[in-house]
Amino acid sequence: MNRITPLTIIILLAFCSCQAPSGSTKNQDLSNVRDSLTTELQRIYEQGFINGFSVSIVNKSGSMYQNGFGYANKNPEIDFTENTIINIGSISKSLVGLSLMKAQELGLLSLDDPINDHLPFTVENPHFPTETITIRQLANHTSTIIDTEYFERTCYVMIAEPNTTDIYPIEVPYFFNDPKDTISLANYIESMLRKGANAYSKTAFLEVKPGEKYQYSNTGAGLAALIIEIASEQSFAEFSTKNILKPLKMESSGWKRDDLEENRISKNYATTDTVYADYHLINYPDGGLLTSAADLSKLLVELIKGYDGEGSLLTSESFETLFAKDIAEDLYWNLGEDVIPVINTRLDKGIFMGLAPKNTIGHSGGDPGVVSFMFFNSETGIGRILLINMSIDNPSQGVFTELFDVWNKLEAYQERLINAS
Repeated sequence: MNRITPLTIIILLAFCSCQAPSGSTKNQDLSNVRDSLTTELQRIYEQGFINGFSVSIVNKSGSMYQNGFGYANKNPEIDFTENTIINIGSISKSLVGLSLMKAQELGLLSLDDPINDHLPFTVENPHFPTETITIRQLANHTSTIIDTEYFERTCYVMIAEPNTTDIYPIEVPYFFNDPKDTISLANYIESMLRKGANAYSKTAFLEVKPGEKYQYSNTGAGLAALIIEIASEQSFAEFSTKNILKPLKMESSGWKRDDLEENRISKNYATTDTVYADYHLINYPDGGLLTSAADLSKLLVELIKGYDGEGSLLTSESFETLFAKDIAEDLYWNLGEDVIPVINTRLDKGIFMGLAPKNTIGHSGGDPGVVSFMFFNSETGIGRILLINMSIDNPSQGVFTELFDVWNKLEAYQERLINAS
């Protein structure tokens, strides 16, 4: 099973969205608008292709709507609410970007530093061994470091013996009953990228010079997080918790299941009737944050504020860098029919931040049994979140239809919520 490519999801979002209604009455009662949206989303849930999902609509003043639908666990039945915790896949990379900017502010590193200035082992593109790879190139996915088959086979680690109804997301050589027994991020990254290490392969690098082509890389995100660990002399989980989660009061978010309320964590489903065994990611910074729609809304509000120069986590200069279009157009592969037939577009990248068409900024995510969207419109200052506990590997299941019905319905109600507030 390959991990879902956020690029595909972002382009789908950009071209599958509908227009918000323009004739909303300014004196609408907010509770009535919320009730109406809840009714509409409940109808969509009743299509029956997604077991559970949560949503949120925010602006820089805070959340205007949050809710959950369906089940976080079908057996026993536990409702999926806005406070249900779920891993959010690659949206987690936005914390790597914020952490890089914070580390730069603290004088621990610079985005344009060669990565080998911070590593205890050497990483070089074997096709261009004298060319420097920088931290910035990791952050905008032009480092030429890419995900190998080995990465795909080893990134998910089962943390408990599954029962007869559970399935494991992928066949891997790692099995740990206790996540504390797993290989460290540092050892995992080194095993793939240090020449001569046990999992090293030249296929982990594009045959182009660093900085010359964009290719999305989970491995590169893990390496960026490792550099933060080394520069700050603490784990990435500790650094990001101290500098992002705690300041934003994201008290129901974290990188380890043991740190959270187990009974609030959703199961992840392959189909409506098949649950995945619980797992975690060795390369956890690239997709392993556990959070809820309510908590993630706090991060999205901060991103909207930061875009407007009003953020609290970083300086306005750092936020400008986070959101800056950081890649020249000719660095992109032709994305047309490789992504969606007929649509030939591209995704700009900031610092682990997606800049999509129609003024859309944010990130998406996908792992076994989860799909996540977190985006805001830079012109309107309104953001949306959608978290679901289902895989979308087989679009014929109808998951895609229900997914985008929900996403578009959130957009359709944005103006009504603003006018009623």
